[in-house]
Amino acid sequence: MNLMSVRQRSSDRTQRGIGRKATLVCPTCGHESPSGTDGDWVITEETNDDIRRVTYDCPVCWTSVVVQPRFER
Repeated sequence: MNLMSVRQRSSDRTQRGIGRKATLVCPTCGHESPSGTDGDWVITEETNDDIRRVTYDCPVCWTSVVVQPRFER
């Protein structure tokens, strides 16, 4: 994913008065949707060898867009 294009899109939305929610963009098919539960991403959480992670998959082409470690509080 091109970080500059994500920043530019975010900047464009803010200037147009659209909310400041993070928007994820699939690098494979271009699908765009808000991150988290506000969007339509397929979110899975898994644990392997005591490492927890959350994955956001595109609902159109199933590309993994974000994989984040999940830390204990």
